[in-house]
Amino acid sequence: MKALSKYKAEQVFTDDENVVPEDLMEKCLAVAFKAMVHENNARKEKKRIVIMDKAIAAGNVYKQEMKRIAGGKYLEDVSQAKEEAKTKAHEAFETFTSNFNKDLVKKCMKDLDNVIESKQKQFERKNAKQLVRYFCGPVPYYMLQLFLLQEVLDADLSKLVAETTVYYAELMETANEEDSDENLDSLHEINLEMSIEKFEKNEIGQELQCKTEKLKSLKNKIREHFKTLKQETEDGHKPKKIERKNYLLQENELQRLRTKRRQLASKYSSSFKHLKEKYVDDGEVYQIHRKAKQQALKAYADMENDVSMECLDVYWENKDALQQEIEQFFDQVKENNLKNKFNIERSLNPFYEELSADYLRTMNKASRNASVSTLDTLHVAFIHSVHEELNKAIPYENIQQIAIGTCEGMLKEQQDEVNIGRKNWKELMDKVSAGASASVGFRQQFNQHGMGSDKVGGEKGDSSVMETTLANFNVNISKLPCIQFLKTLNF
Repeated sequence: MKALSKYKAEQVFTDDENVVPEDLMEKCLAVAFKAMVHENNARKEKKRIVIMDKAIAAGNVYKQEMKRIAGGKYLEDVSQAKEEAKTKAHEAFETFTSNFNKDLVKKCMKDLDNVIESKQKQFERKNAKQLVRYFCGPVPYYMLQLFLLQEVLDADLSKLVAETTVYYAELMETANEEDSDENLDSLHEINLEMSIEKFEKNEIGQELQCKTEKLKSLKNKIREHFKTLKQETEDGHKPKKIERKNYLLQENELQRLRTKRRQLASKYSSSFKHLKEKYVDDGEVYQIHRKAKQQALKAYADMENDVSMECLDVYWENKDALQQEIEQFFDQVKENNLKNKFNIERSLNPFYEELSADYLRTMNKASRNASVSTLDTLHVAFIHSVHEELNKAIPYENIQQIAIGTCEGMLKEQQDEVNIGRKNWKELMDKVSAGASASVGFRQQFNQHGMGSDKVGGEKGDSSVMETTLANFNVNISKLPCIQFLKTLNF
């Protein structure tokens, strides 16, 4: 608009005398304007990347707040802590981005939520390590996942409930055999109290709410056993002794199946630990999955011959659960890999905008003196050189192909714009030459906005040699702003 306004201000001819219509002038300037739009979009995309860095900084505030609330201890209920930490993170993000464009910041709020979710998962892994101290024995490193440790703890407490129930039954049996003077109800109260004390003093799950829940289960089991014992006594039958050995052996076998399943699920997940935040091509992800899944299921199937008839149902249940856990974890791996891929592709957005601006300026200059066939040759040479730069900069084959396809489609649209601009320019120059009515500053205004022409030698250049073609138009791809930016990206 500035160029058009200056042109109008310098006009010395009347509308009737002027042979250069303003609408034609506007069309020509619009071509240069589109290059500036892409430059502006590139600046916005780069600013979004900076705002993303602020989101990561706010995520660290969330992480520190969760750490402060936990206070170096295992945090059993994280719901309230998460809300408090999330509020702090959002306040920090608002402070960090106070000087940025509000609309851009608003568009990045989902990125902040994704960062917070990632930091929460990091906290859960550290929280899991705190949970280990509540176990009765060592826990392998590959089991340091919160959901697995919670399941292990639940299984250990279930086993403790079974052992304590047996302990109560033995106390009652001993009292009956010794013909105690105490009545059955009194014996029950005494032995119930002793059993509860034994359960509570055990170090497994000490101080945790989940142990309190298991205590309710213990009381119910003891109540059921006492009810049966009392009924048998009142009927005049000698109370049946609890089959302690078989009872505990079966419980141990069930525990062994659950533990094996958890170990195999954890071993499967450890196959992906080297990936971390790194993106890998989909083919490699599926290859790791297939191999690790096959190994896990085979290792579990090898146990079948050692399982008793009483535990076969549990064996099959755990096998189904193992397959389900593997697929659930693989879904998480794919989701995380997709997120990493998205981050890489988003980092290329400023490059695409810069590329459009560089392409338009290069082609617009060439179009003033080159024929359509020569412009086609330059277009092919330009894209070919961009392909080479993308292949060198991006280490992932599928993202390379996506980027190349994006560039081809995008520059094809820009090529159509260049051809339209060339037609308008030729028409404008014909009118200027015929009527000689342009102002003194006419050509300077176009040159200033990337619309001027260079001496390119018409049809010179060999289309089979890309570098020669570009050189004929004084184009050095590696020096273009878009390629300079591409080289700064760390994939």
